[in-house]
Amino acid sequence: MHNAIARAHRNTKEALDYQERMQWLFGMASESLLASVKRRIEGPAEKLVNDLLMVDQAYFEGHVKGTSGFADDFMNPGVGGNLDRQLRELNLDNRLFRYSCSFLIRSKAFAALPEQVREYIKRRSQEIIADPSDWVEFSHLTDEDREIMQALLDDPGQF
Repeated sequence: MHNAIARAHRNTKEALDYQERMQWLFGMASESLLASVKRRIEGPAEKLVNDLLMVDQAYFEGHVKGTSGFADDFMNPGVGGNLDRQLRELNLDNRLFRYSCSFLIRSKAFAALPEQVREYIKRRSQEIIADPSDWVEFSHLTDEDREIMQALLDDPGQF
């Protein structure tokens, strides 16, 4: 997830810098230039959506239990609100997390993403929540997963 955030950030900055250079050299941006820049932003942003919603998450064959106390420490970070704690809640019976939404959506790195990426993720999340049957790759999302995503979308400080 960290790599996907960094890639989306870097690619968006590069695409916007490219657009700015082309406009400086040639004047008004052409439709093809704007379409190219949009694709360069949305490709990594879509990968980020997939990672955020744990499209390729691993499933366990049995319960996982540790002895270090890490799970309790991880689930109770001491800062943040109810959504932060919910997103950190572990499952450990058949998958790592209770919800198929990465807790890193509430990170400083995510908040620092360019507006174009955050808006894309917001729009795609709304599409997925509205009609999950349209998206085979998101068929693993439960009603609880969609509820947590809706709570994130409704949070005025999130996007």
